[in-house]
Amino acid sequence: MLRLTNVNKYYSDKHIFKNINLDLAQQTFALIGEDGAGKTTLRCGC
Repeated sequence: MLRLTNVNKYYSDKHIFKNINLDLAQQTFALIGEDGAGKTTLRCGC
């Protein structure tokens, strides 16, 4: 299981993610969203 709990991300003074919580029971999943939605940021924590 993959569990993200209260994930927060800031770029300079801009709060990008606020208290993201996610539980994944399967090993394979897809992150789907529009351009600029934060998929890569959430995936790699860049």
